[in-house]
This record gives sequence, C-alpha cells and structure tokens, in this order.
Amino acid sequence: MDLKDAHVVITGASRGIGAALADAFAARGARLTLAARSLPGLQEVAARTGGAVVQADLADPAVVDGFIARVEAEHGPVDVLVNNAGIDVTGAFTELSGEELERVIRLNAITVADLSRQVLPGMVERGRGHIVQMSSLAGSGVFPGMAVYAGTKAFVSHMTAGIRMELKGLPVGITLVESGLVAPTDMKDSVLSYPPTAACFRRFYAGRQDRPRGGARDASRAHAGPGVPVPVAHQRPAAHRGGHRRRNLASGLRRRVSARRPPRRARPARGRRAGTCRRRSGSASPRCGAPTGCR
Repeated sequence: MDLKDAHVVITGASRGIGAALADAFAARGARLTLAARSLPGLQEVAARTGGAVVQADLADPAVVDGFIARVEAEHGPVDVLVNNAGIDVTGAFTELSGEELERVIRLNAITVADLSRQVLPGMVERGRGHIVQMSSLAGSGVFPGMAVYAGTKAFVSHMTAGIRMELKGLPVGITLVESGLVAPTDMKDSVLSYPPTAACFRRFYAGRQDRPRGGARDASRAHAGPGVPVPVAHQRPAAHRGGHRRRNLASGLRRRVSARRPPRRARPARGRRAGTCRRRSGSASPRCGAPTGCR
C-alpha cells in the first residue's frame, strides 16, 4: 500500500509501540492522526511527526461511539487504522477489582472491535483501506498473572481472522501483529513487577537461550530486565513458523487414524482377460501371467 499522503489513525500513540509506529508512518510520508489519553506524550510525538492530536480515553464507551466519524469529519477519510491502544493489569485474577476487569476488557477488546466496525464501511465504499490490529503472543501462550489480558488478545486474534474471511475479494486488508514483550515500555515494567509472571518469563526465555541461534536472530534481541531477555524484532518466515509442530501433529494424527482402520483385505490380481492381451514376447508378468512388453 502506498502510504504517501495516506491518512493513518493510530490509537495509543503517546508512547511505546504506538509512538514508534507514528515515527515509521511519518517517515513513509503518511498524514497522521494520533489518539491517546495522555496529552503531554501525544503532543511530543505529534511535534516530531507533524500529526494531528486527538486526546481521547478510548476505554470510555461515550468517547468510542462515533469516534471514526468525528476524526473523518475533521481530518478526512481514514486510509489506515492502527488499533494499538491497550492496557494490562498484571496480578492475581482474584485480586482484580471489577472496575479493572471492565476497563481492560473494554479497551483491549470491545474498543478494537467497535473502531474496526466503524471504519470498515467507508473503506469498502472507497475501495481502499487497511486495519492493523496490535495483538500479542499472550493470546496463544498464557502466563500467570495475565489471564484477563491474554483473554482479550485471544479475542482480537480470533476476531481478526474472522474479519479477514469476510473481506476476501474486497480491496481492503487487515493485518494482525502478535508481538512479544517489548522493552523498554511501561507494560514490561508492569508485567515483571508480579513475581510469578516474572519467574515464568525467565524460565521461558532461558529455555530459548539454550537453542542455537544465528547472528541476525541474536542481534534482534533486547533485555526486559535481569535475566529476562526478550526478542523484539525477529520473526521467522511464515513458511518456517511452527513447521515442526505441524509436521509432528500431522504424523501423530496419521498414526492414530491408521491404528483405528480395519486391516485391508487382499485385492485380486488385476489383468486383462484371456485372449485379449496384446503383449509381445518377454518374461511372465507377476500379475496376470501374460508375457510382458506391452505397447
């Protein structure tokens, strides 16, 4: 997609991944609308990227309602929507308050779904557009202390897969990004502040460190804290991701199916009827007894 003068809306753009995405889109010549709750950080990003500032608490249903229409009325049709805004509340599930539970689910899941729903009709009508959903590896690999956060990211990943099916054949695309723990970010500090989560991360990445790695993969790693190395940039080619797991799973399924099948009965030898074989001279055929050397 040509991003020159394309209107890109980024939520959660005041820091972390959102701010980095704003820098990258601006470098490609895009016009930016930056949305976040924190005004000082938002203004700082807007100053270096030339983006428009929209201060908004997207965990508030009243703010989300009609958000895309208001942005388009002021800044023009949206070509790219980056659903990046999200929060985590790391800790024991039973210790979460009802307010924390609702806020995480609303911002990470409901807001993402609602903004996608709002922006898609205009994109389809104009015959141009793309949505980028920022999900997480936590949506498929859960760590202790991240039950609710992981649940919301699983929702985003599965919803995106369903939307992609509905967009098949249309000139509108959707991309799912499932990132690992990125450093340095406030989320990294929050996640590693809960001892069970931090210990699990250390075990997980310690196991990955033991595997042989290439230079490019080593160069793409960062550290989230003492003893917690985190890969932030490397992603294996799609053809290689999970290939060994898929092959092992397929082999196991074939063995199970084969074990359940009844033994095959011997089939009668197939050959031509007597008097109709056009074979010439040669040795006897093991199937029908006729000479080999058919033409």
